[in-house]
Amino acid sequence: MMSGIIWFIQICHYPLLGLVAKGDVPAYIYRNRVLTAYIVSPIMTVEIITAWLLVFMPYIHVTLGIRIAGVAIVTLVWCSTLFVQLPTNLKLQRDWNEKTFRHLLRTNWIRTIGWSLRVLIAIDIIRQLSSF
Repeated sequence: MMSGIIWFIQICHYPLLGLVAKGDVPAYIYRNRVLTAYIVSPIMTVEIITAWLLVFMPYIHVTLGIRIAGVAIVTLVWCSTLFVQLPTNLKLQRDWNEKTFRHLLRTNWIRTIGWSLRVLIAIDIIRQLSSF
């Protein structure tokens, strides 16, 4: 789910932020952050919990390496969200500038690539479980 959401954000949502009238940016970013959190927070929470649970399930017939890769990527995505995207959004909300906006667009690729890799990991997990 997050892979689809993040591609929408990367290709459509964040670039359109640059078209919001500068005086409307603070309110727009605030409302956007709150409303987006309603959608992505539960999904991200389930994802990180299940990723960690998979690591500690020795009886599951999925290679440990792929389980560790999955938890590493989801942890990286969370760190990027909490320590890069969120602070950058807050900075833009306080004081819009093009340099910070470009930073938001550029660094969001961390999450876009991460969640795309998670799709490949999920496919491999399904492949491994279906061949058991």
